[in-house]
Amino acid sequence: MLKSFFDNKKAIQVLCIEESLDDCALNGEEWRLVQDFVETLKVFYSATLFLQRRDTTVSYVIPIIKAIKHDLEVKQALGFGNESFIDALLTSLDERYTTSLSKRNLIIATLLDPRFKLDFLDEHMTEVYKQWVVEDIVGKSEMVTPEVQIQYCEQDDLFSSYLKVNKLAPEPPGKSEQKHLVEAELIAYLHEPVISRDLTAGSYWKINSGRFPYLSKLYCKHATAPATSAEAERLFSIA
Repeated sequence: MLKSFFDNKKAIQVLCIEESLDDCALNGEEWRLVQDFVETLKVFYSATLFLQRRDTTVSYVIPIIKAIKHDLEVKQALGFGNESFIDALLTSLDERYTTSLSKRNLIIATLLDPRFKLDFLDEHMTEVYKQWVVEDIVGKSEMVTPEVQIQYCEQDDLFSSYLKVNKLAPEPPGKSEQKHLVEAELIAYLHEPVISRDLTAGSYWKINSGRFPYLSKLYCKHATAPATSAEAERLFSIA
C-alpha cells in the first residue's frame, strides 16, 4: 500500500493542487521519508510473499529471519534508509524472534532442508546441532524386534530348521551401531552441496530416502509443517 502511494506521487500532488488540499500535501522531506520506508520494507514484502507460498515449511523460518536482519544491517551500515526506523525494526526482530533462532525443532528442520543445511545456522554450534540430530533418532527410536511364528516342518537336514528361523528374524541394529549409521548418513548428507532453492526439499528426500533412511524420516517429523497458517486461511476464504 505504501509503495502504491509513493508510485502515485505525481498524481497525488496534482490532486492536492487541483482540490486545494494544502493540509494533505506532503513536502519534499516527507516524500523522502516515504521513499525510505518503502525501500526499507521491501525485504519484509518479499518475505511475506515467500511465507504465503504453498510449499514454504518451517525449515524457512530461520533463513528468512536471518535474511531480513542481514538486509537491514547492511542498509544501516551503508546509511541507506531512515536510521531510526531501521533501528526500531531490528530491535523488534530481536525481541520477537531471538528465541526462534535457538529452537531445537527449527534448527533440525533447517539443517535437514537440502536447500539450506548449515548455511543459515551458527557455525560455532555445528557439532551441537549434529548431536541433536543423532539424539533425536537414536535416543527416541524404539527398536522393534519382528515377531517370528515358529512352525514345525520336515527337516531337509540337521541344520535347515535352525537356518530358516534365523533368516526370518535378523537382529535389528543395536543403539551403538544405529548411532554410527546415523552419523555416517549425516556426514555424507552435509558433505554434498546444497540444492537449488528452485527445487523442493520434499522431492529431494523422496529421491534420496534410500540413501538416507534415518534422516528422511527425521525430515518428515520436523520440517514438513507449513511455516504459516496462510494456506488454511486462504482455504476458508475460498469456502
